[in-house]
Amino acid sequence: MKKAKIPLQKTVGYTRSTTNNTRDHISNRDKTIRYTLVPGIIIFIICLIAWLLYWLTRYDIGAITGIFKDTNLNISLYWLNEQTLPFALIQVLLSLLFMIGSLWLLIKSHKGHINQRIASVGLIVLTITDLFIYGVGYNPDVPASEFYPDTPLISKLKELDLKHYSFYAPDEIMPPDTATVYQIRDFRGYDMIASMRYQNMLYLMFPEEHPDVGESGAISWPMYPSFVIAGISGVKYFIFPRTFNPDNKYLKLIHTYGNLSLWDNTLAKPIFYLASEVIPADDDSMALQMLSRATYEDMNNTIVEGYIARQVFKPDRIKLTQIEQKPGRYVFYVQANTEGFLVLNEPFYPGWHAFINKKAVTIYHTNYLFQGINLQKGNYVVSFEYKPGIFFTGLKISIILFLVMFVICVSISLNRHHFRSNQKSE
Repeated sequence: MKKAKIPLQKTVGYTRSTTNNTRDHISNRDKTIRYTLVPGIIIFIICLIAWLLYWLTRYDIGAITGIFKDTNLNISLYWLNEQTLPFALIQVLLSLLFMIGSLWLLIKSHKGHINQRIASVGLIVLTITDLFIYGVGYNPDVPASEFYPDTPLISKLKELDLKHYSFYAPDEIMPPDTATVYQIRDFRGYDMIASMRYQNMLYLMFPEEHPDVGESGAISWPMYPSFVIAGISGVKYFIFPRTFNPDNKYLKLIHTYGNLSLWDNTLAKPIFYLASEVIPADDDSMALQMLSRATYEDMNNTIVEGYIARQVFKPDRIKLTQIEQKPGRYVFYVQANTEGFLVLNEPFYPGWHAFINKKAVTIYHTNYLFQGINLQKGNYVVSFEYKPGIFFTGLKISIILFLVMFVICVSISLNRHHFRSNQKSE
């Protein structure tokens, strides 16, 4: 039997077609690597840098290495000591392990060593494990009440007017950040970035035993503050040991709970109020010095930096109605028959803005750490808003990166669909 001859033209055409398909396959694979693996590695490097900066600032290693020197902000975000250091290192190693594991799965799946579905499941398992390790807030199976129960003292604090005042408790009684779980206003705040003004105010509030806010990266809150400075700062309620017996007629015992006692600083200023008398200060040093000499008789005096002259106001001729209060935003309706000065006992960090009828007005450093504005005669809406520029810059970058990744994913999907269509047609 004679073998059928295959025309040379068809054979060449078949060879060329096979070669072209191979080239198309290699080209599409290169595109896939270029558009997915390379951006993935770049994003991983960015995340790694952000992760390193996060831990440097969280444990104040930045202050040691000099990364954050020559800045007005002293980064002190976490309570790190000999006891917590091993756990902190374990956290760092676990975070690094999860990031490297995710990158390894991404590379292996693109090289074809691991099925993409298996890699996807692996990434999901790593993410869930990471979330379960790093806090009960991410774990839906563990109710927060098991870690933060409602004790009689906590229930009493919730009944008090902590919407307009703050409370204080030393570390031995209530750990920092605990109040955020119960949604009550703690003067200590939540993982604050301690500015130099904030630190100086703390040294003034605790003259006998200064809080440790510095190179160590730890914040140790002493037991008893200066009740005058605390009152000016809006701290009305205190939790102390039951043995506390102050010689102060302005402190009133509310109740005792076992070994603890709850006290009322009766002359404390609220979070926002109308000043009776404004005393000007040339600069921050002068304001701090004036504040250090303050007594209970000076509680109605408000020290304002950059003010022209001493002024006495009549707060009773101004009606202040609160419209809205939430973190980073205060809104009031003002009915003023005379001029006045409104004080907001929120630390005046960069990013705070004040508006009257949506028109920006000047904020003055008030009582060294806080903020205040002038009120004119008339009826209008006043708002204080915290809008840090770095947040919105980061938000814009995040949106742009999301759109870029979305376009890349759509492009990859279309390329794959086009490649498969070409294979079927051939």
